[in-house]
Amino acid sequence: MKELIESYYKDKIKPENPDYRVHGWESEAAARKRFGALFAAVDLNGKTLLDVGCGVGSLFGELERCKIRCDYVGIDILPAMTAAARQRQPKGVFMTVDLEEENPFGAKSFDVVYASGIFNLNSGCNERFLTDTVSVFMNIASESVVFNLLHERSGDREDEYFYTTPAAVEKLLRRLSPRPRSLEFDDGYSQNDFTVILRL
Repeated sequence: MKELIESYYKDKIKPENPDYRVHGWESEAAARKRFGALFAAVDLNGKTLLDVGCGVGSLFGELERCKIRCDYVGIDILPAMTAAARQRQPKGVFMTVDLEEENPFGAKSFDVVYASGIFNLNSGCNERFLTDTVSVFMNIASESVVFNLLHERSGDREDEYFYTTPAAVEKLLRRLSPRPRSLEFDDGYSQNDFTVILRL
């Protein structure tokens, strides 16, 4: 998975590229809609937040813009991403971490774990990657896990990406042990993707 991620982003991490282009998103407005789904699902004020796959720190910038005060830590698997995040968002805390190799965080060490876009690349084993990773997130988070996925109904589908539906994801996540207290979906903010909210 790390090799796939490195290959996808190596030509995107450039100082002249705006955040959304580095991340491979369609626009800044689309990114804000995704972050807005997180803000609508969880009251982050006064909470601790781990942003997994933080990229160049766009979520931290949106938290600042919206005046949401939380204890933020962003992690990314790519050192070039965290280096760029520190340059673009010098007030943020960013670390290079590969949770598949080593999890440096204790159980329930953050109130909320969030991930935007980390499940989007088509690896050929996306369902296993999703369930394994969400299990790790549920161990780290004490209150909520929130993430988004590309929707099968997207009109701009490409082979390099993984698309799914809320129903398919619900079926996968119902197999998790322990199960989340509740499982919710925000499927109305975009044709291209949807957000999953796990209450723990």
